[in-house]
Amino acid sequence: MAIELHIDGYYEMQVFNLHTGERLPEDLELGVMDNLQQGEYFIGINSKTIVSIDDLMTPLYKFDLEATTAVEYNFDKL
Repeated sequence: MAIELHIDGYYEMQVFNLHTGERLPEDLELGVMDNLQQGEYFIGINSKTIVSIDDLMTPLYKFDLEATTAVEYNFDKL
């Protein structure tokens, strides 16, 4: 048996330099957000990395997600 999890809501996403682990400055973080919204970048939930559609094997950034108060969880079994 496996548990099926449905998550609905908003998370706060912080983007970090892949090599130094430092959080990106706001202007660069906004650029990453734009690329994510336009489909140029993808996020890997398990790896917690952001990659370009031009090279899916090479991570560009790391990220963290933190649930806000506007998140709902629903559980079911498969």
